[in-house]
Amino acid sequence: MIDATTTLSSAAQTTWDVVVIGSGLAGSVAALELARRKLTVLLLDQKPFPRSKPCGGCLNAEALQHLKAVGLSDTVNSLGGEPYSRFDLWNRRHHLSLSLPPGLGISRHRLDAALIERAIDAGAEFLPATSGQIQPSETDGDNRTISCRQGTESVSVQARLVLLATGLSGNPVRQQPKFDFTTAANSRIGLQATLSDVADFPKDASIHMAVGRAGYVGLARIESGLVNLAAAIDPASLQTGSPADVCRNILIESGFPFSADIPADSWQGTVKLTRTRGTLADERLLVIGDAAGYVEPFTGEGMATALRGARAVVALAETAARSWDPDLADQWSLTMRRHVIRRWPCHLLTRLLRVPFLVRLAMGATVTVPVLGRTVVRSINRERVNEKSTVGTGYGRTC
Repeated sequence: MIDATTTLSSAAQTTWDVVVIGSGLAGSVAALELARRKLTVLLLDQKPFPRSKPCGGCLNAEALQHLKAVGLSDTVNSLGGEPYSRFDLWNRRHHLSLSLPPGLGISRHRLDAALIERAIDAGAEFLPATSGQIQPSETDGDNRTISCRQGTESVSVQARLVLLATGLSGNPVRQQPKFDFTTAANSRIGLQATLSDVADFPKDASIHMAVGRAGYVGLARIESGLVNLAAAIDPASLQTGSPADVCRNILIESGFPFSADIPADSWQGTVKLTRTRGTLADERLLVIGDAAGYVEPFTGEGMATALRGARAVVALAETAARSWDPDLADQWSLTMRRHVIRRWPCHLLTRLLRVPFLVRLAMGATVTVPVLGRTVVRSINRERVNEKSTVGTGYGRTC
């Protein structure tokens, strides 16, 4: 359990340089870096911690590079995650294996808690089990007001800058529908479960993805000998079967050689995954992480994007907290769209994974022309915090 480092009433008595709403990867790393720059930072989350979160649980090469850049490699390596270096795709008993730059499988239960602890060590204050609603802006004001609620208690908190990092949840910006999400009509929902009965799970360093007509299931080893299951599922398929039934049928249909029982309980789900937020900045308000939008395929790219955005926002957020300029909102929107959000690989994979026949064609084409697979791998694992930065070498051949 991560205890609060301040109280709700004390938080209301301080004008904070930055209030970060949401303590996932983007929020906690941004809070850490801003606290290191000697800003007063309040980090909020509506959940008590540690908590689980539906996620693929895979830190790819780019994500690990971001964590290394902010001095968190030792922290992450101490969590006991499982390394991986391959991606195995299964569809109608066809199998394709691609080499990947080294990554790490780790549960969000442990990862997020560790990052919050590092932010606290750097000087950030933390309030778990606390929701935050951002009040309408006053363009001539020096602060932004956040209505914070913890149980039955509520207070108003003042901040010179707010970072919105609330993931896929709704619109926490009061009276501003421009911050509403737009959700794709055919979007799938996410499901996640942790498997402990994994005696016959392949003992290889791979992320496995099984593709079926109802969606796809990703499996990867994580800490403590467990396997993380994360799936993107057509909502209609759950009208005739439980999450366990739907995922089990996809595994059978794909031909993936793993027959352990999937637990019928302890499932977590998401809202529809593919969604965008058209407005990414406002008066003394910047949006980071999944709060800016998300695109399937729900296999780890979101964590790299969250960390990319957290690092990119720090210098601009420091400037904004010390002296706000309305042009900073436009600068952040441009930065997000040009340098942080990179959705074309996910859009490509999402469309492909909806048609199993096309998956098999693509698998065959990749075997024939290995550069196709390497191009996708490279695009997902390349760091682009700035235009001169690159990550990942030695991409392997397709087998």
